Amino acid sequence: CVASFILTCAVCFIAAAFPFSGSRPSNSPTQVSRLPPPTRAGKSDAEQLYERGRFFWNKRTDDGLKKSVQLFKEAIASDANHARSYSGLADNYAFEAYQTNQWRKGEELAQKAIELDPTLAEPHASLGFIDMFHQWDWIAAESEFKRAIDLVGGYATAHQWYSILLQTEGRFYEAKREIDRAVECDPV
Repeated sequence: CVASFILTCAVCFIAAAFPFSGSRPSNSPTQVSRLPPPTRAGKSDAEQLYERGRFFWNKRTDDGLKKSVQLFKEAIASDANHARSYSGLADNYAFEAYQTNQWRKGEELAQKAIELDPTLAEPHASLGFIDMFHQWDWIAAESEFKRAIDLVGGYATAHQWYSILLQTEGRFYEAKREIDRAVECDPV
């Protein structure tokens, strides 16, 4: 029973970190919608760098994650108070932690993002991910995921990660509801 539980957790972690990225026809709507976000007038340099960083982070490839780290760091260098960039960098450290054991740095960055802007959902989801996969504190993880969803109900990643937690706990109907909500928020 314990072995199957650990296997389920490992599969969920791998699925969250490395979603299927099979080839798609070049004219597919998904392919078109995954172009890097254009530069937008009126947005700060830090916000534009953050958005580009999230684009590459969402690819969840080694190259994409490396590029996103670079862009998030550039965004922070551009504006040391840009909370979303700290959150993006926290997600990178949380994901890389299985290789580099740097999840504590991700936790610090997520806390910094919350300190700068307590209304952001992303750092709460990051902390939930860290609590779930690195601290094995599922009560704290659930609390963070719920806080993220309360702040921004349309944040697909919070619903996705919360679904993994619920599935791990054997709460399959709730997990299905959350993953359906994640797809509804971001069908790509």
